[in-house]
Amino acid sequence: MSFSTNTTLNDTLRFNQNQVWSETDSFALERYAQFTQYLPQQALSVLDVGCNTGRGGQVLKQKKPHLKLWGIDMVEDRIRRIPGGVYEHLVAGSATSIPAEDNSFCAIVAGELVEHIPVAVFPTMLSEFYRVLKPGGRVLLTTPNPKSYLVYLRKHSIYADPSHVNIMHQKQLVDQLTKAGFVSTSVMGSGKVSRHLGDRFPLFNVYGSYLTISQKQ
Repeated sequence: MSFSTNTTLNDTLRFNQNQVWSETDSFALERYAQFTQYLPQQALSVLDVGCNTGRGGQVLKQKKPHLKLWGIDMVEDRIRRIPGGVYEHLVAGSATSIPAEDNSFCAIVAGELVEHIPVAVFPTMLSEFYRVLKPGGRVLLTTPNPKSYLVYLRKHSIYADPSHVNIMHQKQLVDQLTKAGFVSTSVMGSGKVSRHLGDRFPLFNVYGSYLTISQKQ
């Protein structure tokens, strides 16, 4: 279930300023490579939410050099560390208020972001995603899988990280996306196990994370 919490965006910023694992996450680059497989075929403009220091954006550009990328992250220091030539535009701020016009992007990608967004503001973020996506555009989200065998066996605790304020089961996330107006949501496996089993293995509990792919009508 998702957390019932009074966590604010200021709390989230503080937690994430102290987070360093994202820079050493061995699957981070593969996560963005997975995103490229599910972008709309004619995608040109892509918003990378929680772009961090731009490692994922570099993967997107390497695999699809024609993409016009925007990046947004709450932590301004991360934005300053992004190398030039990756993003067309960078924003230090919250994804609950995206400084872009309606129908601006062909796709939105957000790797391991959901769990960092307070429950109370999560619907606002999804509404912003819907607003700035073009009709037919896709939003691709990955987040930890609370039904993972590793969680059950207590080999990995997604609940221990103080920056994880919103752990969502896949049905909860799909329901939230539907309420925001998205349609045709697919759920795929993600995380390190997908290196060996791909992203469609029938035993979903083997995956440490999962990917949702939703479309705006």
